Amino acid sequence: ACRIKKFNALSLGKYFVINNLPKETLVYFATSSGSEAWGCNESLKSSKFTSAFLKQMQIKGQEFGDIVKATNEEVKEQNPELRGNTTKSFYFNQ
Repeated sequence: ACRIKKFNALSLGKYFVINNLPKETLVYFATSSGSEAWGCNESLKSSKFTSAFLKQMQIKGQEFGDIVKATNEEVKEQNPELRGNTTKSFYFNQ
């Protein structure tokens, strides 16, 4: 998620926030709370975060936690944030 409120969502001011997520739910933000990710206001096909995340999702057999770590490393200057909890492994491309 980009964090800039561009749709009808739970929000605080102009930034998107999440409280009380259901169990087994994860939300992966491009940047930390109160910050604006690069590319959110630009006419790009996708932001740097989205490009990095999609690239990692294409790697066969990579668990979601490893996707997050690799994406975070690639865009660490944006300080991505993962919210939620899960007790299960999750794969996009197994």
